[in-house]
Amino acid sequence: MSENNNIGQLRSELKRVLEKTEIKNLPYKPLITISCDESLAEGFQKLLKNGILAMPVESKPGEYMGFLDMRSIIPFVLAFAESDRKLNSRSSLYEFSERLNRRIENDGSIDVWDSVKQSPFSFLHSIPLSSNLLNVCQFLKRGIHRVGVYNDQGKLDRVISQSWLLEPLGDIIHNIGDSAMNFPISSIGIQPSHVWSIQTTGTVAEAFEIMTRYNISAVPILNSEKHLIGQVTSKWLQRLVIDDSHFEELYLPVSSIQERLYLKNPSLISFTQQDTIKIVLQKFIKSHSHRLFMEDENKCIIGICSL
Repeated sequence: MSENNNIGQLRSELKRVLEKTEIKNLPYKPLITISCDESLAEGFQKLLKNGILAMPVESKPGEYMGFLDMRSIIPFVLAFAESDRKLNSRSSLYEFSERLNRRIENDGSIDVWDSVKQSPFSFLHSIPLSSNLLNVCQFLKRGIHRVGVYNDQGKLDRVISQSWLLEPLGDIIHNIGDSAMNFPISSIGIQPSHVWSIQTTGTVAEAFEIMTRYNISAVPILNSEKHLIGQVTSKWLQRLVIDDSHFEELYLPVSSIQERLYLKNPSLISFTQQDTIKIVLQKFIKSHSHRLFMEDENKCIIGICSL
């Protein structure tokens, strides 16, 4: 059987498995939301308390205007950390929230929910609870980061993201025949692409600025040979705000705080174009990450692959 026939078989098998996997039968976390009547600081505190990176914002009961994303806090973190650095002081999480509220109240140019409007919630990007995983993937394929799921009463029941797909991925691999998955990942169109990164002399602040500018959730750390050795992610931002002692680390070279940022096993989140489809999917599961970095034959990072 030719490679093209096998790829066709993979797509057919994948479609079959996704269609028969109903969302209502899959595990999920309780829905956490915030009202636009609450303060932005309260919103970020709720994200931190629940260990999540985003949540829907209600304009009024049952209606949603968008998502509050953890990355929206980056400009404030950078501004306050720079202020602390100049004054040689530190802010606790409570003080950070109070300063955030005061800045918003005193600066008329700050739209409290402006960041939410940049990540709008739409019924057009929502599906009923009776839908299957194929319906979800069709939305995510369009570049939509989060899909709302409504129950039989028309109320928002849960939100599905790329990271959530890691949960059922193991069963999906198990239900697809090996013969269709033992071909190179390049055979399904995964090609090199530009990757925004920092070197070991760069700082976490620079990585955060890249995340904000290009709307990405992770920035890889590369050594002088362009090999992957670590990464700065949105989850690291949560740790930074919870433990204010990390504020001072924002402007240090990442090489000086490598125990926090460097990876013990970079190969866990990297792959080559010659790796099989099955190997790449298994790496998504083992790394608990919805993104992997592509390496060339010299282990230089040349692209990124996201679920």
